[in-house]
Amino acid sequence: MSIFSFFLLLLFFVCESLAFVPPPRPASALPVTDNIDIGTSLDFPADIVAKGKVMPSYSSSAPVMVVSAAERETTLYATVIDAAIYAERISASSTLVNPSILTTTDNTIVISYGCTRAGLVTITVAVGFGPRPKPSLPPAPQWITFSYKKQCGGSYRSGFRLGTTAGIADILRGGQETLEWESGDNLSSESDETAPSFPLFFSMDSLADGKFAIQSVSVQSTNPGVAVPSLEGPGMMELTTGSKVLIVDNTNKEIQVVYNCLRVDQTNIIFNITPVFPYEPFEPLSVRWRKKCGGYPQPDFRVGTAAGLYDIWNKGSLHEDWEFQSPKTVRSGDERRTIFYVSLDKYTGGYQMIEPPIVVAKDNASLAICSPSLAPSDLVNGGGVTNQPQTIEVDYKCRMKGMCYVQMYINMEPHMSPYGPVQIGWQKDCGGRVVGIDVYSTSPVEKTAPVPDVMRNGRVLSNFNYTASREEKMTTFHIALNGQKAASTKQSVAKITGGCTDDGCSPSFSGTIAPGGILLDGVVQNFTVKYNCRQTGWVEVYVTLKSEFYEPVYLTWYKDCWVWYDTAWGVLLITFIIAAGVGLLILITVKLCQRTKAFKWLSDIKNAEPEYQSLLEAAEEEAEKEAKEEEARLKKMAEEKKQAAADRAKRKRQMKTIDGPKVRRRRRDRPHDYDDLYEEGETPLHDLRELRRVKGSSQGTDDIDEDEDEDFGMDATDLDLESGELSGGDQELRSMGNGDESEQLDDGEEEEEDPADDEEVASELSSDDRKR
Repeated sequence: MSIFSFFLLLLFFVCESLAFVPPPRPASALPVTDNIDIGTSLDFPADIVAKGKVMPSYSSSAPVMVVSAAERETTLYATVIDAAIYAERISASSTLVNPSILTTTDNTIVISYGCTRAGLVTITVAVGFGPRPKPSLPPAPQWITFSYKKQCGGSYRSGFRLGTTAGIADILRGGQETLEWESGDNLSSESDETAPSFPLFFSMDSLADGKFAIQSVSVQSTNPGVAVPSLEGPGMMELTTGSKVLIVDNTNKEIQVVYNCLRVDQTNIIFNITPVFPYEPFEPLSVRWRKKCGGYPQPDFRVGTAAGLYDIWNKGSLHEDWEFQSPKTVRSGDERRTIFYVSLDKYTGGYQMIEPPIVVAKDNASLAICSPSLAPSDLVNGGGVTNQPQTIEVDYKCRMKGMCYVQMYINMEPHMSPYGPVQIGWQKDCGGRVVGIDVYSTSPVEKTAPVPDVMRNGRVLSNFNYTASREEKMTTFHIALNGQKAASTKQSVAKITGGCTDDGCSPSFSGTIAPGGILLDGVVQNFTVKYNCRQTGWVEVYVTLKSEFYEPVYLTWYKDCWVWYDTAWGVLLITFIIAAGVGLLILITVKLCQRTKAFKWLSDIKNAEPEYQSLLEAAEEEAEKEAKEEEARLKKMAEEKKQAAADRAKRKRQMKTIDGPKVRRRRRDRPHDYDDLYEEGETPLHDLRELRRVKGSSQGTDDIDEDEDEDFGMDATDLDLESGELSGGDQELRSMGNGDESEQLDDGEEEEEDPADDEEVASELSSDDRKR
């Protein structure tokens, strides 16, 4: 075996030895009960159990030992050797107690009883023991059971005193009821309807030892429909503050029983006193008496809506219009506060105390509409009522428009002893006319005695007949809240609106309150009305003031309006402007239409079908071809013109060989005989310039007149076509002419063309081209 294997084997044995737990021993193996003692004290350590044996006086079958009522807790002492207390149980033979084990150690057991009422009850205790120290798996304990008896209550606190007067124990004496009180013939009959409350005085007899600690007191009525009693007084202060325990000593501690009667009847009142740790040893105390409740109407009480007017409550009866549950009386919407006048019958006199009046809304629906409360008045805090009228004022504080049911209680003092309350009901119409708002034509700050001259307390004054002149473009009003008359010291105002009859003007509003806002008591605000007239003449102006949910108030007056466009020149100017505008509109429309058509044509071209595009291209080619043909034709015509001009020049040269004078006479006398000298379509006028040139070339002729330009330079006397004879002058002219012609012909010279003739021809050609 290797060293490594040896160490592994050794480690295994060590782990097994540590994990080993011995099996539990049987019950017979437990420590013997001879080692257990239980006693009631250290002086008597084994008077209950000795050496594991229960003493006969504590046997479970017939216990003899009794624990007194004064013992609230019991401590048992255990003496054990090599043993420990594993568990304990406790039980009672009756519900008179609720026993419990407070603490347990190896040597002590503390038992609490918690008695609930007086009586004798058997207590059984079982204690389980086991070995010491306790193993990880403890065995079942070995039980030792014993029993004894417990006395709960049954005793009174000696020396305790209770009475209706300080220092007098006429109810309890020595913790027990007196014979007078027990009979019920004395104080119970005195507690009648005139007593609103009942005083109780607590004290201890001067000869008694110690004090009496009271844990709580309570009171109840056997008939809650008649009275609902409550407690108050100095004694209750001690029970509700500090240690919350009333310590009764030889001084008097007072507690008042307030009956709180509800109607005329009688009921039994039960007053309970519970000491600290009741029934251990002292029993709680209970005192009873009978109470007669009042609630009769006060016969001399008067309530009315005016001083000396008893229209609500009179001689102990309520008017049917003011019925508490189903009233018929309705206070108007503009009544923010109602005043009631209270007094006693002036003939009987007297004095009656009342509690502070109570004003409420009847139900939740009414509470949503208004929240009534008492306003400052004579009896707002209660007080004494005499035959002189005093006031109770009710403020409604309306929240929304509607009908609010209001109820008021006037309780007499003492309450229901013997007189019952006066209960009044009525309806309040929330809404209606607004009140508390004043309107001034000038600021009240500027006045020594500011008096509203437009609207007072929400009403427009009858003498308000304001008229605005033609020159007055705007009017300013001042508004303030009168807190003494309004529902509250602040009130909201909606946006101010208005207008004019027949649409004569269109007013606009400005100022601190014009857009709406809050009116405060005594704070002056303003709004300005700007008329903005639309027609000339008198118009009625109205302004609407709306405050919260109240009815609107209307201010009306007249305004003398004037507008320039109602005059003659204004009409003319407007007509001109309209005409100019219409013309401009037409021009713009035409331009837009043209642009629209052009844009549409271009758009159509762009969006045309390919075939249409090809047609357009063909049309363009055809137009270009026609233009070329036209250009060629014009060019040809120009050439023809030029050729014609050349031909005419040629003929002019040929005509120079003809006898000038003879020709002139023949053409003058018989022009038709020379038609054969011209080509078709030509006339003698075509050679006008040639004839002039011939005339110019015949220098030295004497028979040519100065006006030859008009008659072609020829005279009928100089030309005789019939005889063919010439006068002497003519012959001379001919000889001169022939000589010239012969010289020109002989010399072979040619006459130069006249540039003016070329220009005339060019001019005619140009004219023909333009015509084409």
